[in-house]
Amino acid sequence: MSGKIGSSKKQGEYFEILKENSERMNELLKDLLIISRLETASFPLKISKFSFKEFLDSLIEQFSFYAQAFNLKIESKVENLNEISSDKEKLKIVIENLLDNAIRYSQKKGKIKILAQRKNDNLYFEIEDEGIGIPKEDQKFIFQKFFRAKNATIFQTQGTGLGLYISKEIIKKLKGKIGFKSQEQKGSTFWFLIPIKL
Repeated sequence: MSGKIGSSKKQGEYFEILKENSERMNELLKDLLIISRLETASFPLKISKFSFKEFLDSLIEQFSFYAQAFNLKIESKVENLNEISSDKEKLKIVIENLLDNAIRYSQKKGKIKILAQRKNDNLYFEIEDEGIGIPKEDQKFIFQKFFRAKNATIFQTQGTGLGLYISKEIIKKLKGKIGFKSQEQKGSTFWFLIPIKL
């Protein structure tokens, strides 16, 4: 019979590859759209007041099934921090990117620890994983567009290489700063600091 792909097993593998490629393309297009809006100033700040703890708990809940699939436990602690005044939508993008990376690069084990606390008039946020870490020679490039550390490709983790660039640009818009520390095979800790009131 013409047009036959092959066995049902082969067909399943073929359609799984198509699905993964489609998801990767959608993720790339979404990130490129955000970058375009950030770089053309068509992504204005929308400031609102909200409970950071409720906001963070909601995001962690969103990622709970994803983390469980990797046998990971997410622990969070919010200290001396109530309402903040910031751009909720953009902050969500940043924390989603950091959470997604922490899960993706954790090699299906261990914990992810999140700390959010007030430091003077600023919100300090950090997320620590026990994953593959970032090779020392790659660390200076980590916030560049499309950059992915060499061990990320070795461990066959997917990604567009745009999430950290987007996060850095958003944190700049929120008048803050972002950074990290990392050791290969030990894990990474990413952090940002933004004003509690914008």
